[in-house]
This record gives sequence, structure tokens and C-alpha cells, in this order.
Amino acid sequence: MKNKILIVDDSQVNRQSLADILREDYEIVFANNSTEAISLVKNNLSSLSLIILNWMMAEMNGIEVLSSMNKYHWIDKIPVIIIVTQNLQYPIEHAYELGISDVISLPFHEDIVRKRISNIVSLYSQKTYLKNMKTEQSSDQLDIEKMKNNFFFEKQNQLAFIYDNQLDIMFLSQDASQRLELPEIVAHPMARDSHNRLKVRLTKMIQLAQQTNQTNPSFEYEDIFIIDGKDLLCHFRCRAIWLGEENARFIGVMGFIDKEELFDDEQFQNISKFDLLHFQHFLIEFQKIFDQISLIDVQTQRYISLTNEDIENMYFMEHQDLWQDISMFDSKRYKKAYEHQSKVIHFDFQSRYIYYVIDQYIEVNDDPYVIEYKLKMHEHILKSDKQYRKMVKTLNYMQENIYLDGLTEVYNRRYLEDDLIKKEDITAIAMIDLDHFKDINDCFGHLAGDRALQETAKTIKKSVREKDAVIRYGGDEFVILFYQIPKHILDERLNSIRQEITEIKIKTYPDLKLTCSIGCAYGKYDYQLLKLADKRMYQAKEKRNCVVIDDKEELVKV
Repeated sequence: MKNKILIVDDSQVNRQSLADILREDYEIVFANNSTEAISLVKNNLSSLSLIILNWMMAEMNGIEVLSSMNKYHWIDKIPVIIIVTQNLQYPIEHAYELGISDVISLPFHEDIVRKRISNIVSLYSQKTYLKNMKTEQSSDQLDIEKMKNNFFFEKQNQLAFIYDNQLDIMFLSQDASQRLELPEIVAHPMARDSHNRLKVRLTKMIQLAQQTNQTNPSFEYEDIFIIDGKDLLCHFRCRAIWLGEENARFIGVMGFIDKEELFDDEQFQNISKFDLLHFQHFLIEFQKIFDQISLIDVQTQRYISLTNEDIENMYFMEHQDLWQDISMFDSKRYKKAYEHQSKVIHFDFQSRYIYYVIDQYIEVNDDPYVIEYKLKMHEHILKSDKQYRKMVKTLNYMQENIYLDGLTEVYNRRYLEDDLIKKEDITAIAMIDLDHFKDINDCFGHLAGDRALQETAKTIKKSVREKDAVIRYGGDEFVILFYQIPKHILDERLNSIRQEITEIKIKTYPDLKLTCSIGCAYGKYDYQLLKLADKRMYQAKEKRNCVVIDDKEELVKV
């Protein structure tokens, strides 16, 4: 079977000359112009072995054709040789940047044309063969590794993972895959994550693993990880894998994220209750870490800054006269910790000093308090006013951006859970879920999935008012908090968002299409309103690409 070559030239003389030279050895296909060429390439992508393209044509020149081939990634699959005149006035350096393989000049020299085309076709045939063979071998190797890892994973009831340093592949147990919102096999995790979240954490793990040895291969550490859509402090138990005894080399890491070691608000309540003796031990240990510790009694609106003497005798728990008025404290922080029975983290700027501050809800002998710890930042990094101002600016930026989603630049789930919203003004909550999002990741890759999320967030944000809040709730789910919006406007706005999401175009992935399902609840804000919006969203997902609003019985669909 002959290799197929597409000749793209608006000159009949050039087409005929090349055909006469090549017809004996190749199957020839012609395109009279660039528009016809793009159509032929699209429909014959797998069968073409080479494209010969005239660099200067009337309708669309070679640059525009090569740009289209780059846009659809065809240039990676089909080599291109361009035709130029000997007195070409336009430089062809840009053609090489766009991925051409070679150049032939007019008038054609029969032997040179034959030899150059033969070399390019032969080179790409070998390259394709080796690539396919390597892909098959890699696929077989992956299948074997997955079977071995699944045997290990099936014996565990924890979030388990294995990282192969040689293949640069991370394998996750099914439970870990679902809760971390990652595929079970993550290829090249050190390069794939555009926002470095996975890469940074994996780099830290590998660095710790490489510090071990065959005698002591195990290590543990704590790190923040996104589980179930939330940033959580996790405990990692890991074992480095070393190969051979002589000239041992590091080949990977295996380990667990212990479920019982995840620190979230629900479990926090269970570990924050003390009797008086245990509370004293708790204070003694924390005093070794923090520069200042204060206890706040929210009910009496009084506080005490604890000294070594206070902690040694604990008299302050029985003598309210030792306590002071609470007015000096940031009421927003400690009240939030108290109301949500959780903790709030922030920075405190005092004169020339900066403190890292935690306000944490606790109970002592069943009485509620908020304990505040302060850790002073090292003074050597604040030697001048300029350094101090720079640090204040940086920390303020960090504090503001702690509630922003790094990928989509809308609010993250913490913004909703830390209660930064004006509840009394909310009149509706909508939940948006992209349809078949897993298929997008599987078919186009996770970079395409990230772009889809970014474009969706932009579309939603530009479709709502400035006072409304857009939140990435987790994975491919978004929440919109509508402030003081009439029902009829809400109906129109949600259907407009649904329609605009279907019209999203991503240049690098022209075949990627998006639809969404939207559920909405209208009424006074409370936790039940969010649950009701979530319920309506799942009703919408039964039919896909539609909107369900709680106060309407019929399904609203365009």
C-alpha cells in the first residue's frame, strides 16, 4: 500500500509537476486552495503521510494553514514540506517555528524532490512505529502495575497511594481517587498540574523519601490536602521504595492518608473539650509554642492573658476579678469561632510586630470559651520599615486570597463555610454542575478540564451582578449567592447562564462542548436553602442541560 501525500497549491502547473515526479511511488491527493486543504486533512488525518504546501497562495497563505494545523494539533501527526521560490521576499523562519519539516524550491529538481520527500516520509514512519510500540509497551506496563497496586489497595480501608519515580506516575486507591477528585492513574503529576498544587505536595514527599535509606525507609509528615473539596490538614504515613542493596536507588513512595487523622470541624469539636486538669496540661504544652495565649469568655464579655503563674495555679478559672473587659479584641474573629464552634486563623499587625493568630472554640468543664494563640514572626525578617511594610502587604494579600479558588479565581468553599456572607440579604442560592465532566477529563485530559472550569467560572461571573457571589464549591460544582433578586429576574438569569455555558468555545480544544444542570432554591437564607438547591440540581441532572427552580413545579428548559 502506497503512502498518501496531499499537495496543496493553487498553481495547476506546480501540482502537475509534483504529481509526475511522485505518482509512481505515492498516492497523490490534490487541494487547489487552503480551505479545501484543511477540510481534506480533517477527514483524512490518519491516512496522510505528508503534506506539500505552497508557502504563498492567493486565498490563504502557508502561515495561516500551519496556524490551523497547530491549533488542532495536526502538525504533531503529519509532516509538512513547504514550496518556496528562489527569490522569496518573505523569511521562512516562522515556518520552522510552526513545525515544518523541510523546504523545496521552485523550479523543482526531480532527484532532490524525490530524496527529500522519501527521507521525511521514512523518518516519520519510523517515528510513528516507535511511538506506537512504546505506547503499547507503556500501556501493558501500566496494566501490570495497576493490577499489582489494586491487589495492595483492596487490602486497605484507608486513602492509599503509590508514586512510581521511574515512570513518573501516581496510582490512587478508588476511595482516594474519589475523595481527592483525581483519576486513579495520574500520569506525570510533577508536570501536569498547572497550579502546582499536586506538584508542590509530591515534591515535598519525594524529598523526604530520598532522605531515607533501606534500613529506615518509613517516614511521616503533615500537609494540607484537598479532600472532599475542602482544604484539610492530613497525616501522611509513607514508606520509600529502594531497589537493590549495592548502589541502592530510590524508585518510589507508597503510603496512606489516615482517615482518622483528618482535622475538620466535625472532629475538632470532639477534641476541644477538657476537664480542668487536662486543660492545664494543654496550656503548658501550648505555652512552649506560642508567644501569647488569651482565654475569652464570650458570655461574660471578658478575657485574660495567661502568664506562667496563671497556668501553674489555674486560679483565674474561679476568680472573674482577674479577667478584663473584652473590648480590645477583634470581635469578628472570636465571635465567628464561638458561633461555629470551630477555629479562625488570621494575622495581627501591632506596631513593628506581626503575629500569626488562631482563635479556637473550646469547652472547659462544659463551659464554652474561645482561646486565642499568637505566634510572633521572627524579627530578623523585619529589620526595616520597608521590610515591615512589604511583609504587611504580602500577608494582607494572603489573608484576602485565602478565600479565592486558585484555578478559577472565584470564591472557594471556605468563603461560604467561614460565614463571610451577608445572610440577611440572600434571597436565592443556585448550584451549577457541569454535565459529564469526568468524560471531558478522560477524553481531552485534565488540562482541558481545567480550562473548561476556568471558562465556566468566567461565564458565570460575567452573567451575575457585582454584588452576587460566585463560589467554586468543589470539583465541577459552582454556587451562586443572589442578593435581593426578584423571582422573574432569577428565572431569566439562570436560563441565560445555562445557554451561555453551552456557547463556550475553547480554541485549543475545538471539539469540547459544555452543558450544565442548575438547581435553585428561592427564599430566606439558611443551611436548608443550600440543601434544597443541591436537591433541585440533582433533579436537573436527571435530564441534563436544564434549570430547576424550587418555587416552580414544571421543569424550565430551553
